Amino acid sequence: MTRISMLITLVAALALQGCARPDFVMPDQPALGDPMSPPPTPQAKALPVSVQLPISVDAVGIPERGKPSAPLRLAILPVSIHPSVDALGPSASERLEDLFPRVLLESGLSHFVGPDVLMAVPAEKTAVRDGTVRWNAPLGTLMQVEPVIDADLMLQVEVRHAKETHPQLDVHFSLDPDELKAYSADYAAWKETIESAMEAIKTQKKDYDTAFNKAKAEYEGSRGKYEGRKEATPGDLALVEYQDISRRLDARQSALEQALSDCPSPDDLEKSVGERVEKKHTDAVELAVRVRIVDARSLEVQWIGDLETRDETLSAGGTRLLERFLDEVKPGT
Repeated sequence: MTRISMLITLVAALALQGCARPDFVMPDQPALGDPMSPPPTPQAKALPVSVQLPISVDAVGIPERGKPSAPLRLAILPVSIHPSVDALGPSASERLEDLFPRVLLESGLSHFVGPDVLMAVPAEKTAVRDGTVRWNAPLGTLMQVEPVIDADLMLQVEVRHAKETHPQLDVHFSLDPDELKAYSADYAAWKETIESAMEAIKTQKKDYDTAFNKAKAEYEGSRGKYEGRKEATPGDLALVEYQDISRRLDARQSALEQALSDCPSPDDLEKSVGERVEKKHTDAVELAVRVRIVDARSLEVQWIGDLETRDETLSAGGTRLLERFLDEVKPGT
């Protein structure tokens, strides 16, 4: 080969080398792990709520009165109804009379005569009151003006208020202790995993940026171009891929941060449940009675008390009222 032909070959090779398009060698894409679901939060449970109110007692009695000794004999007069009581009055009166025997026995008082007997037995008595006076009436009526029965005390109950109502109650909530304990353990493990994943993504992004910048420098050092007019250059394609991967890493990081923010810590969960209050309307009965305790022999009033409460039913409220004022007549110990 002549010197001229060798020169021509060399020039052609250099020309071809100058026309070859440099490649952009992208670094390996970082691997993104599978999404990590937070632990399920335990369900808040509504605490029991009651319409029941404490019994209010407004009473007056003989200061020096002592409770009689056992066995105490009681005479229970019919439960009367104050004229101002609405349609629930008769039901309240009947229910209280039905409750008396059971409540008395449960209170340890077994010597008593009920209104059914007192008002069914006819009685007659003659007395001298500036002349002769003769009474003829049911035993339960006559005993209120004359001591005609061998009893220690008479009990007189009047229904003063009986009304169905629909109060609004505050319902509070709590967490099951065992469920909260299990959640605390699951949350701690999950949080540690999330925080480790977030640190790993930061490292991946930093390493990927370093590798990409190195590849970019090598590409540009080989006279690599951008913004191809007719078709995208390797540099253009590399930039698009880099931006896409960066967005995915940032999105993954944001998703983990959001998951960590949205999942309540055990302390925050317990606090929010403890502060949760809901309103609930329910059915109830308001009940008020006036009770008179009278010495059956002297007809002296021993005690008068106005008692009232609110409960779910007439039976529940009536039982509690009877139990309360029977404390006033139980024999002393």
